[in-house]
Amino acid sequence: MRIKINFLFWLVLSAATVLSAFSGCWSGDSTDGDQSPDGDEEAADSDIADGNVPDGDASDGDTTDGDVSDGDMPDGDVTDGDIPDGDVTDGDEDVTDTDPDEEPECDPQTSYACHSGDVYWKDCQGNWTTPMEVCDNCACLTDACQANPQYAYQCDDNDIYWYDCHGVKQEIKEDCLGCGCTDGALSCTVNNQASLDCNDDDVYWKDCNGNWMEQKEECGVNGCEGGECRIFSCSNNVCTDPVTDLEWQETPTGGAMSWDSAITHCQNLNLEGTGWRLPTISELRSLIRGCPYTETGGSCGVTDSCLADSCRDTTCYGCIGGDGPADGCYWPDGMNGTCGWYGSSSLREDDDSDAWFVNFEYACVLNDDITTIGGNARCVRNKQ
Repeated sequence: MRIKINFLFWLVLSAATVLSAFSGCWSGDSTDGDQSPDGDEEAADSDIADGNVPDGDASDGDTTDGDVSDGDMPDGDVTDGDIPDGDVTDGDEDVTDTDPDEEPECDPQTSYACHSGDVYWKDCQGNWTTPMEVCDNCACLTDACQANPQYAYQCDDNDIYWYDCHGVKQEIKEDCLGCGCTDGALSCTVNNQASLDCNDDDVYWKDCNGNWMEQKEECGVNGCEGGECRIFSCSNNVCTDPVTDLEWQETPTGGAMSWDSAITHCQNLNLEGTGWRLPTISELRSLIRGCPYTETGGSCGVTDSCLADSCRDTTCYGCIGGDGPADGCYWPDGMNGTCGWYGSSSLREDDDSDAWFVNFEYACVLNDDITTIGGNARCVRNKQ
């Protein structure tokens, strides 16, 4: 930079010298046509004298104020090869501070709220930026994910349970009871054959919720008890009643006999062992089939706990004769013998000269004089 300034100064000085030389030629005549003894040209007034230039012109190679002087420039101009403040100075550049009017950077996480089902950040200008919380299947309300404890349900551990929107197991929705369910299923398994029970003296299925379903087995004359038909299984002239756990003679022995003889006959019986006896009136009634009045639990009031004649009413007369389910007899199918009178060991409570009898042709329950009436003896014993 300083080299350029000195060069400019040299050009100005050279130009002034040339102009000074030409001024002598154009000002007029030379003095005596000679040059001065010094070898310098003389000039008058506007001529160059002594190589100086009056103020305002180049003088002694210097420039007056306002002009280039001594190779320097006045304030505000280029001076000493330097550049004034605010510009490049001494060959260096000054880096100014950041513009104070420039806006600050916008914060991308100024606030948050629900957006598109999740919680999102907002920047300082209210624009949505990045997710703050993913709500998955949960609802987003205002500015937070809200847990839903009953979002979905499915089977687990044989019952139906609620699950929240995060998939966490909650309280039970449905107790499948005996039905159970398959893991992952949305409902209890329907089991129409969960259990058995008696309905109308036959065996029926119940579903796992206790509802009656289809019939499993028709019990016929033996009826039903405890979810199974009352079936006599007979072997070697001995029949077993699974309901009462009593064993009976399949075929009576001894024929018609007096009440006293019947007592003795059964006590002495040896049939697949001993322990036989003449049955009580309640035990003898447990053999009645097909006549609801005199079957066990029927309306006839004569039982081991009620033996007076007053316990008998008209329903004790039983049903139509010869209409029983086992070849006309009102006893279990599979038993043998003659339908007719069979004696019990139960005496009438208010007159011990009479005993109670069952006529299996009619399923009737009556009492009579033990000294005059004869009957058959079907012996019984407890299950061996």
